Amino acid sequence: MKIAAIGGGTGLSTMLRGLKRISPSITAIVTVMDNGGGSGVLRQELGMLPPGDIRNCLQALANTEPTMEALLAYRFQDGALRGQSFGNLFLAALNGMCDTFDEAVTRMSEVLAITGRVLPVTNENVQLLADFDDGVTVTGESQIAEYKKDLTRRIVRAYLSPEHPAALPACLDAIREADLIVLGPGSLYTSVIPNLLVSGIREAIHESDAVKVYVMNLMTQSGETAGYTAVDHVRALFDHGGEGLFDYTLVNDLPIPPEAQEEYLREGAVPITADEEALAALGVTVRYAPVALWQKALVRHDPAALAAALERTGSLLDKSVCVALPDTETVCGTASAGADAAIWFFAPGLEEKDAEVFRDAVLAALRSAAGGGFSDPAVETLSAAQRLEELTFPERDDLGAALCEGFAAAWAQGDASGYPAQLRARWNAAAYLADGSCAEAVREELLESTRTALVTVVSEPAREPEPTPEAIPEPTEEAAPT
Repeated sequence: MKIAAIGGGTGLSTMLRGLKRISPSITAIVTVMDNGGGSGVLRQELGMLPPGDIRNCLQALANTEPTMEALLAYRFQDGALRGQSFGNLFLAALNGMCDTFDEAVTRMSEVLAITGRVLPVTNENVQLLADFDDGVTVTGESQIAEYKKDLTRRIVRAYLSPEHPAALPACLDAIREADLIVLGPGSLYTSVIPNLLVSGIREAIHESDAVKVYVMNLMTQSGETAGYTAVDHVRALFDHGGEGLFDYTLVNDLPIPPEAQEEYLREGAVPITADEEALAALGVTVRYAPVALWQKALVRHDPAALAAALERTGSLLDKSVCVALPDTETVCGTASAGADAAIWFFAPGLEEKDAEVFRDAVLAALRSAAGGGFSDPAVETLSAAQRLEELTFPERDDLGAALCEGFAAAWAQGDASGYPAQLRARWNAAAYLADGSCAEAVREELLESTRTALVTVVSEPAREPEPTPEAIPEPTEEAAPT
């Protein structure tokens, strides 16, 4: 799968760490409008494009020794270089040696043996500007974020000076050739939208037949999107990139604990939820996945989970498939297929029109298990089932068979207690449930599976009886069976 990932900041680099595990054909198209921090200093003193976002993406895709990665991330603690990263200086030195900034990025990519490519969206030295609803125009990425911290102010329009800089031709080629185009995650107005303002980028996206996905941020952002809904994010992107810029938005549905939200709440930031009906009115389909990761007060996308969710969306493997078989009752299910086994969820008697509803119910239950674990009654049920099954079937170790048996009744009747009992064969149960390992396994083995499908089997009117085995001629060498 060829992937074009468009954005900037820590959001893009975080996602790239996961994407390089699923595809070697990645092109990161990175904004170069930053004017703050160490990048801003180098931009002002050396007249170069800001290296920070580019360097983060190169590090994310690098295949080097840990020492080299640590060296690139190292920030000087003292003197005139205090706060500056070695990676930025490395790229600055290469920029001085090369004719263009993109050539310097390519040279650094070769040194780091990166997976895929990292490209600046343009080689032109441009500034980001924003018009606010109070009539004020602010110049510079960092200044925009600072001015927006007043929650009463909203950005009306973002644009570049000079306007319509030329996109790097390789960026346009990457978008045209992509199977999957990903926008975000990252700061809406200062990381994602600036790329759409470069001449040719949005046009190439619109013309592409690729699957196009916007990765919704996990939280609103102080200084940019405080008070914004998911619909506000999409409208802002459409205002700057044109209606129908993308088809899907990927939204986290793993609950973020209150303790992880506390620091964000102090700045008015809250988790972003999606209004499916309002987004559908804009032509955007919501895809849910448990892609959040948190440590203390820091909430970030989980690189592996995000990559798996994007792969599922990009490959369209989660689209509905209908198969007609004679003389069967209607069966609908969700399957997560590994190399040697499949896990199926059956609902006998379910109507085809309710397939998506059933799939969503199953995924909701899995997400709940992954996020909150299992209840004490479930653990007790599992323990009893485990002891009984060990006595009855001591030789059984087949994952698919063990999980399939009894699953239909459990889900069709709404009996969640049947679920942990079926998990016993895979995850040796009660102890794993109690310490949270089983919930993590649900997430890794089911929710983050890279191959999923919704399959609906529908009955047909009875057909004429099939020929008996005696009536079927033996295959010949000229007509061997397939």
